[in-house]
Amino acid sequence: MTINKNLKKLFDHHKNVISLEESKNPLEEDIYENILSKNVDNSFRRGIKPKIRKLNHINNFIKSYKEEKLNFDEEISQIEQIKDESRIDSNLNNKSINKYDNNIKLKEALSKEEIDDIIKKQFKKEDEIAAEKIRDDTINLDPNNENDNRKIKEVAKDLLFKSEGKRYVSYKDNNPERGRITIGIGFNMDDPGARTIWSRAFPENFDKKDNNIPDNIPDFNDAYNRLISLTEEQVFKLFECSFEEIYKIISDHYKEYWNKFIGNEQIAILNIAYNGPKIVTIWNGKETNFSKNMKKWVDTKDESYLCNAIYEVKYRSGSQYNVKLQNRKTIEAIILSTNKSPLFKKSTDFI
Repeated sequence: MTINKNLKKLFDHHKNVISLEESKNPLEEDIYENILSKNVDNSFRRGIKPKIRKLNHINNFIKSYKEEKLNFDEEISQIEQIKDESRIDSNLNNKSINKYDNNIKLKEALSKEEIDDIIKKQFKKEDEIAAEKIRDDTINLDPNNENDNRKIKEVAKDLLFKSEGKRYVSYKDNNPERGRITIGIGFNMDDPGARTIWSRAFPENFDKKDNNIPDNIPDFNDAYNRLISLTEEQVFKLFECSFEEIYKIISDHYKEYWNKFIGNEQIAILNIAYNGPKIVTIWNGKETNFSKNMKKWVDTKDESYLCNAIYEVKYRSGSQYNVKLQNRKTIEAIILSTNKSPLFKKSTDFI
């Protein structure tokens, strides 16, 4: 019998996170040894498969948080809580997996909210605190005010720079959902409009009728094929042009609603859009749920619409199994969460 690779991978990961020799955890040891000895029947594998995906998602987060140098006992408690709250209660070689309480009532599989609760119970990353600060520092900025509007763009660009990083030579994006050639500050060279934006950033390159292109003007194809690298100045020039293009796409889509979004909301939307504008505008010819809910939030000030939009960002943007991307979506969701700011004034406050 061939053992499900994901199943073995999960317990290999557990063995790395918590040393079986040190923890002397009979539950973990028993499961792991049975996996290695291939004593797992098909019904067990079928029943556990959807739970494995959820546990893997949580485990990825736990692994990323190990940088916080957590106490070993806290890690044990965290893993055990996850196992207790999941629905892994099948029989393995006629032995109950849950040896601590054979009569425990099975709970539903972990929801996204429960995952959040587990993760946030003992962890709060520095970048989440920074996101809250961005939200609170920009919540009172009015896009209709020239100075405020300039500040909103500056903060949005700074956030994008931190989110995307900076590369002088093109590379293949490591996000398997995109798998595209990228350069500079998150500039997607495979995007249909990439050459147009490139021509705006480096117009001399396209204006020349002969082959005497100046050395300081980067050729798109050479950059794409990693034959040249961009300079610091060229990286930021390309970033400015791509940012303005995204800004125009978003403002054109939302029209009169755009300047009704306050500072932190515009910053979050621009950050989301730079990574791919479809989620905040039009997808497959239809207005997205995010877009609809943000407009309703403006019209009604009903927090449920804002919460729906935040949910779209955090849980329905294809990022659940990519830790780096999920972290970014968490940051965007925090910045967007106007109603969570201590500076937020409910509509009843104005009555």
